[in-house]
Amino acid sequence: MKENITHITRQIDRVLFLTLNGDGYCGENPRGKFETICIMLGVVRDIFPELANKVKALGGFNYDLSRVPIDRTRYYIESRIGGGGQNDVFLARSRDNGRESLVLKFDHIRGRDAIGLTDLAFQIKQECGYVRQAFADVHDLFLPESYFICENPIRQEPCVVTIQPYLNHFTDYKDISFKEWEALFEERPYLKDQLVAIKDDLFKWERDDIVPDVVGRDNLVVNSRGLIFIDSFPSKPDGRWAKGYRREYGEALSYIDKIASL
Repeated sequence: MKENITHITRQIDRVLFLTLNGDGYCGENPRGKFETICIMLGVVRDIFPELANKVKALGGFNYDLSRVPIDRTRYYIESRIGGGGQNDVFLARSRDNGRESLVLKFDHIRGRDAIGLTDLAFQIKQECGYVRQAFADVHDLFLPESYFICENPIRQEPCVVTIQPYLNHFTDYKDISFKEWEALFEERPYLKDQLVAIKDDLFKWERDDIVPDVVGRDNLVVNSRGLIFIDSFPSKPDGRWAKGYRREYGEALSYIDKIASL
């Protein structure tokens, strides 16, 4: 029931996003119900522009995607699919089923010139690289990523953008029960090898200012190819959140240790 409600909510969000931002499906022949609804709502949007603008503002769809430098003949920005303290995340859906869709992560840090943003991009790459290197013995754990600078579609200021392939159909490792883990290990033994290696590397972690993000939702996940870190950017347990985060981090390590011991 909960999954059905979540799915319906996401579909409504996608339809409104595409309709109100005008960056989505625009073909002459609809491919299904979703595209048909987008076209129908697009007609309503054009007839009642003032109403559309009100819904856009009240619903949190007030984005300016015009300066995002992607090839609109190959991709369309389908929806905002996440975000947090570090960035806002958008899905650039491929118009060709044979091509990978992309995820664009717009960093929140603002107020920097081109040199400052370039330095920030190098800093992000360096910190992500540190995490990736720490888990270098775990095969295919991270998604490839690269960086560029463009205008944030929400804040309309230049920012660093991380781009990586879109990963669909996955489960957060914390949502898998011990019984389900045992079944997965029996069916796919390489998952056990991956998890044991991840656990060992986590317990070898030396830095205190940054830690791998095993606390956040949908970051360390399982899909058909194995365990994957969707985001290699580390967490920084400092300030007023430090105590609570370190407690959650310790609980996550304990849970991973128990799974690896099954």
